Amino acid sequence: MSHRKFSVSHLKGSQFKADGLRTFFEYRDLGIKDATGGEAVAHVIRARPGGEFIGKTHLHETEFQLVYVLKGWIKFDYEGVGEVLLEAGSCAYQPPGIKHRELGHSDDVEILEVVMPADFKTVELPDHSGLRGHFRISEMASDLGEYEGTCPLILQLALGILDPLHQQHLHRCRP
Repeated sequence: MSHRKFSVSHLKGSQFKADGLRTFFEYRDLGIKDATGGEAVAHVIRARPGGEFIGKTHLHETEFQLVYVLKGWIKFDYEGVGEVLLEAGSCAYQPPGIKHRELGHSDDVEILEVVMPADFKTVELPDHSGLRGHFRISEMASDLGEYEGTCPLILQLALGILDPLHQQHLHRCRP
């Protein structure tokens, strides 16, 4: 016997709640978690008016994650991929465990997100985890001012944002 059941969610009468993963977003549950017995979750996410944006590097322990932009835009930095701008109509599949960080979003952004399983874990990582294989000083050490170049190896070591044991960073840091 299947634990799945039919479900429909209409916008009329639905509520967006500020009880999700990020405080600067509101979430509208689409009833998929209950309908699938926890196999999946689907919600519409939108920017919360007045919500303070904080983009932290993180990963999700999932089996499947899909993001579809309904309205506005959102920009991410993905490990091994780089910066990706998603606009209305854009769809992204985020492989399990991919490190990423939101860089920003429009005030009117609305996103459909589908994740398996419904109860997944999010792991926040140090913001200097070098998703693109190099570091921007302005992102990692605000006390160094507005320098927008990539962080030379000697500064990565001096700032303590490069672990000498992770040799892959030594060859991927741009001059």
